[in-house]
Amino acid sequence: MIKRVFFLIIIFFLIGCKEEIFVPKPKAFLNLKYPSPVYKKNNFNLPFTFDLNNVAEIINLNKDRNNFNMEINYKILNASLYLSYYRINKNFKNLVNQTEFILSNHTKIAQKVSEKQFISEEKRVFGSLYELTGPVASTAQFFVTDSINHFLTGSLFFKIKPNYDSILPAANYAKKDIIRLMESLKWKN
Repeated sequence: MIKRVFFLIIIFFLIGCKEEIFVPKPKAFLNLKYPSPVYKKNNFNLPFTFDLNNVAEIINLNKDRNNFNMEINYKILNASLYLSYYRINKNFKNLVNQTEFILSNHTKIAQKVSEKQFISEEKRVFGSLYELTGPVASTAQFFVTDSINHFLTGSLFFKIKPNYDSILPAANYAKKDIIRLMESLKWKN
């Protein structure tokens, strides 16, 4: 009887001491699908026109005589693009400095900042798009101007805690709309 118990203990010990094989978890990515953008010209009484994605809507428009602020809401992205327009009146340098100051507040936290310049001589639209990576509140900021009469700035903000990896697909989608806005923008005189 003692031999059988001893034999069973040895068998259980041998079976239980088998080398465990660890298999790494497969990488998982969010599968976020957004509709293909369909653009239309804005029909607001603004000093410029631009193409607007049909999934975005203008929800706040505050105007005074020479300046205005507006919010373009992206419900499907849980984000908003905030635009500010200023009529240039001997204050071009101040407007550029103000834009650079706002950008510098975000670049302190960003891991990387890349700039894409935009120049359209025939439409007199000049500007830059700044893409910020990392845990920043705004992943994209831009400005466009004609350097004489018009100055427009924009900032993309998500209405969630900034986690760059999670919002990257949505940020890329919105960035394409910002590029389209800059490319389609036409000043009214």
